[in-house]
Amino acid sequence: MSRVPVHVPNRAAPPSANCTLSAAQITVGQKIVLDCTGHFKTPPGADLQVVPATPANAYQLYVLKVAQSSSTEVKATVTGYRVGKINNQIFILSDGNPKSQREGNLKIQSAGTVTFQTSPLSLTVASVMNPSHPVSKPYSSIGPFRMAYPVWLWYFLIAIALLLVGVIVQVFLRRRRRRHLRKEMEKHAVRLPAYAQFSKDARAAARKLVVTRADAEAPELLARIEEDFRLYLIRELHVPALQVSDRELLSEIRRSQKAVYQQCQSELRRFFFELAKSHGDDRAQLKIKDCEDLLYLSRHLADNIQAIKRKDRSNFSIRMRGRP
Repeated sequence: MSRVPVHVPNRAAPPSANCTLSAAQITVGQKIVLDCTGHFKTPPGADLQVVPATPANAYQLYVLKVAQSSSTEVKATVTGYRVGKINNQIFILSDGNPKSQREGNLKIQSAGTVTFQTSPLSLTVASVMNPSHPVSKPYSSIGPFRMAYPVWLWYFLIAIALLLVGVIVQVFLRRRRRRHLRKEMEKHAVRLPAYAQFSKDARAAARKLVVTRADAEAPELLARIEEDFRLYLIRELHVPALQVSDRELLSEIRRSQKAVYQQCQSELRRFFFELAKSHGDDRAQLKIKDCEDLLYLSRHLADNIQAIKRKDRSNFSIRMRGRP
């Protein structure tokens, strides 16, 4: 607290006023009303304040605001900042400090413009802290670091870290998938181009279907047709057609072969739907006609994919020739 002004005790006693407090017991900082009646030559000003006799009595009673001031009555909002009991104590109030002097570190104040003393007042000022629950001893923060920064900043940093971890995992999975794809392409490499090899395999499957009309061999022929088409996708589109599910395969085609996916999306989905339907049915109920339908779909898809790739290669050659 700041240094408090102390009233000079050897001066003549100021005029008295009959004063009462609106409450006899308060807690530190609680507001009550001080009502003083008497005869004042001049109404006290708005800077009315208690002048303690000694520093020990400072802040026992403190004027917060003068609510009403006249020549006969003064009402002020007061409070107490020093815990303890006041028994029949007289306070001196003054609204100015025209003359002041220092004695060491103590500031001595003389009477102000309007100075009067109260009648004996009694007041009990209690602490705001519950005595049955004293303040516990402070302890350091728990954890390897102090939360000195805002919580949202830590959330932001955690989100950035998770994002980086996700990117690293995606890069790792993509590289591993490419390594497996290269091994698969090397394993199924042939001398002929991908489309020529598939056309050769498709003609062999068609001849087998013409020669063999027994439905009992339909599951074996269907597996052969599916394998030939998946190998064509590996060689032509460079996608892991034998390693992943049909849904993942379509996602990989969409990511790496956008033109093929945009133009052949519905036919690819129909082909894999028919395959899944054949795998889900009783294999004994498969017929040669089912194999012929799937062979036709696979050859039609291969023709469309080959046309798209040929067009892309032609456009690329034109752009390269047009460069200076």
